[in-house]
Amino acid sequence: MKEKNCRGCKKNNVRLFLDLGKMPLAGGFLSGKNAIPEEKTYPLPVYVCNECGLVQILDTVNPEILFQDYSFSSSTVPPLVQHFENYAKWLHDKLAPKFVVEFGCNDGILLKLLSKLGIKTCGVDVSENITEIARNDGLDVITGYFDEPTAELIKKRLGLADLVTGSNAFAHNDQPEIILKAAKRILNPDGYLCLEVMYAGDLLELLQWDTLYHEHLTFYCLSTLSALLNRYGFHVIDAERITMHGGSLRIVATQDSQKQANTSVSEILAYEKEKDLDDPNTWINFGQNIGRKIEVVRNTMS
Repeated sequence: MKEKNCRGCKKNNVRLFLDLGKMPLAGGFLSGKNAIPEEKTYPLPVYVCNECGLVQILDTVNPEILFQDYSFSSSTVPPLVQHFENYAKWLHDKLAPKFVVEFGCNDGILLKLLSKLGIKTCGVDVSENITEIARNDGLDVITGYFDEPTAELIKKRLGLADLVTGSNAFAHNDQPEIILKAAKRILNPDGYLCLEVMYAGDLLELLQWDTLYHEHLTFYCLSTLSALLNRYGFHVIDAERITMHGGSLRIVATQDSQKQANTSVSEILAYEKEKDLDDPNTWINFGQNIGRKIEVVRNTMS
């Protein structure tokens, strides 16, 4: 399904800067070579918003196709296990939450680590086969979307949360406002929203066009993510570039607009201004650069 409006600011003013043609799903592994002729492909054009600078894929694949039988399990990837061990300790030491809700919890690796630190947890994930793994580990996990009805269900059963978090899951949703409204519904007034998203700055700087695939609908920089969060009553107070997935951005946001932001926020925003990350022409040039590299590969293979 092709969206017409920007996923962030909702304006109808987006510009195509890279078209990767029709591509198979990144996690759609085939049963054997005989299945190759039947492999489905989907359009993969990439756009930038002329209004807010958000980089996004607007041709969305039905989430049931993407996530119904999800093949990626975080606990099987050693670097991710290490990442979540560090992240759990970071959350515990920095934000000291007593109750954490995680959306896109996958097989529950973070929930399990937080539970060991004495934190009450509840997870939400749309993939039934993955949430079954988490429940078999004794974790409290809901199969479904993290939306307002789900948030209300959790609130009635477990109370308000001190922290809502999602690691490399926020950008999988073609309507991020659904997650933000759900977070507002379940959070304490002084609670935190902590997101880890793939960073547009690393996409640009390291030419990571191999990370452009159908699950990754949006590539945020701090300025575009902050603008989106502000529209739904959240304000970024902390930001950090991390190495997960080749380069990501971790932010902490609160509903208290008077709370002072750390200097890390202004430092990253200054970097983005220097690199013109929210300038559509930056991404037009990026697309042209990638196009030349694609031609080199094609010529080499032919």
